[in-house]
Amino acid sequence: MRLNIPLNRPARVGVEPVRNDAGAAVESRNRMKRFVVLLLSVMSLTLAASAGPATAERWPVLTRLRPDERANARIDFELGGGQPEAVVRLAREIESLWNTGNWDAALDRLPALAAVAGPDGPALGINWRTPVPSPELSFNPFAIGVRDSVYVVDFEVDWRTTRHFFCVLALQGDGMGSRLSVNFSTDLGHTWSEVFILGGYSFRLNDVAGRIMLSRYWLAYTGGTVSTPNQALWCRQFSVSSGVPDTFLSGSVSDNFFNAPSRDTVKELAMVTNQLPANGTVYLLALMASDSLRYFTLATSNDTAWHVTKLTFANALYGLDACWNDGWLSSDTTLIYVSYAARGDSLYILREILGGTWQRARAVGTPPWDVTSIAAHRDTVVCAYNDDGRVRYQIRRGTGVWAVGEPPQDTTSRNSVPDVCAQGGYFHFVYRANTSYGWYTRRPYSSYAWESARRFDGNLGIAYDAWPDVRWTGRGDTAGVVFIARPTGGGRAYYAGFDYGAIAEQPVGPSLVPRLSARPVPGGVIVRCCLDRPGPATLRVCDAAGRVLRTWRLKGSAGHELFWADAGAGIRFLQLDDGRPTSIKLARVH
Repeated sequence: MRLNIPLNRPARVGVEPVRNDAGAAVESRNRMKRFVVLLLSVMSLTLAASAGPATAERWPVLTRLRPDERANARIDFELGGGQPEAVVRLAREIESLWNTGNWDAALDRLPALAAVAGPDGPALGINWRTPVPSPELSFNPFAIGVRDSVYVVDFEVDWRTTRHFFCVLALQGDGMGSRLSVNFSTDLGHTWSEVFILGGYSFRLNDVAGRIMLSRYWLAYTGGTVSTPNQALWCRQFSVSSGVPDTFLSGSVSDNFFNAPSRDTVKELAMVTNQLPANGTVYLLALMASDSLRYFTLATSNDTAWHVTKLTFANALYGLDACWNDGWLSSDTTLIYVSYAARGDSLYILREILGGTWQRARAVGTPPWDVTSIAAHRDTVVCAYNDDGRVRYQIRRGTGVWAVGEPPQDTTSRNSVPDVCAQGGYFHFVYRANTSYGWYTRRPYSSYAWESARRFDGNLGIAYDAWPDVRWTGRGDTAGVVFIARPTGGGRAYYAGFDYGAIAEQPVGPSLVPRLSARPVPGGVIVRCCLDRPGPATLRVCDAAGRVLRTWRLKGSAGHELFWADAGAGIRFLQLDDGRPTSIKLARVH
């Protein structure tokens, strides 16, 4: 900007007082001071104006939304206790403008917020008024979300009541500055919708974790500032029935409940809940860069009153996992198990017993560890881990000795990133082979024998550096796996529904007719199809008059499980075209 500030003022009308030379010099200096102050003021305004739009790109998720996306977005800034009053005031003003439909006015205020906040400005959350659906796929696995560059997934199922699924994704960035995406499914994982995204962080979030506690899905994630990345912990909550973001009792939509001491960082998170209506509690473990463990507890009756304890076990390096003791009864002493890789290439297993005391349940040194996962049912605990190219587990029943075992696997291949959970009467176990194939197996609580491993990734393959996450879906023999695939270089999240007792990827004899079945469930119909071999096929649902009501184009896998929502009442027929005609009659759906 050119500064047109006149140095020679016009003569004033009237008599100018007579000054001596000293007075003239003082006046000259005063004029120069006023000029310099004015010059600096204009320069500072110019610099702020020129820096504002560029800095405002820390929130590109707002500036790049289409008009229809703007109308669908309800925004909130994450305003921790350390934000200056001017930042809070401007952020609240922008929120109010945007959420009342004054989008351009809100965008016009972003440069001012960027200038006042500087590099440590607040992150931005977007709650979608109407959830954004994932791309529709008609075969298993099913795409989760509309974001790529995913590097962490965390999967949760409300198997007790609604059968609704949640999956949170941590992102490298999607070109819009997003770092986190919460996704929701009401039809057993067959279709997903994004209900929330978080943007505005200039650094990669270290970890995310989410668990259901009765009617709420609790989400925790790392945050911080440019100068202190991943030093903070934030929490949000969502309605389990609708997936809609919910507010805390204080009326806020987010809670910055922990900030690490100077020069420390939160590296990994693990969350569990007790699901006890009378004493609903959320438990969170944080593995710190200082090799220590922080333990957070939250009674949901007071949803921002987190209690934090620094555990005395100060050797935690990576591979953190935790579980609630499935099937816990008041007669059981152990509440929570925790596993991690420790210094000296050691596996550590901790447990919390009634009364809040923590004990070391297991510590053993072996070849290098980098991943651990833990599950427990009553008096049996299973810890899965990587062991120099193999996946193995440590198991103990009651007060017996620890034993080492292996799930079914191809020992000629390197296998990695195992995950295990205990739900629905089984220990469920998944891992990745060096071929990028994903494998699933299970064993009953009362048995020592694993069932044969079945492949679940549908030829997409699993990213070598990302953990899959397995859960029981709450329905019969069906487990669900969320994993990350990188078919084109970017990380995408997928859900594989896996019915161990029905379809899966098991061969059938070439003389057998392809198998079709359908079973009514709450909200729709489960349709199952098992072909002789993997390959393309078309599956149609017709009514009694022959009208096609639904069509699926199948490919990739020999086995498929499909969910047909709102099937309506009446007799339906399945027609499968895989090069030879066949059809079966469905039971009447009421």
